[in-house]
Amino acid sequence: MILSVEEFYRQLKNALQKYLSTFELKVNEINSLRLKARVILTQSTFIDVFYGARKNRIDFAQFPKAKKRRGYIYAR
Repeated sequence: MILSVEEFYRQLKNALQKYLSTFELKVNEINSLRLKARVILTQSTFIDVFYGARKNRIDFAQFPKAKKRRGYIYAR
């Protein structure tokens, strides 16, 4: 099922509120095709989130301190 960018954004916000007690969500870009956002967990830890509606692609990258972990999943 392909989600609209707006629906993905709503689901992202709901999941963050449900599972994290403290975070800041900053949207870098949002339009009908994509969402680019950053979830700030602490001063040195954040998660970059990308959603592309056209290909139904979700990318994320977590940055704890100086280490980088990257990955992507395709929503089905």
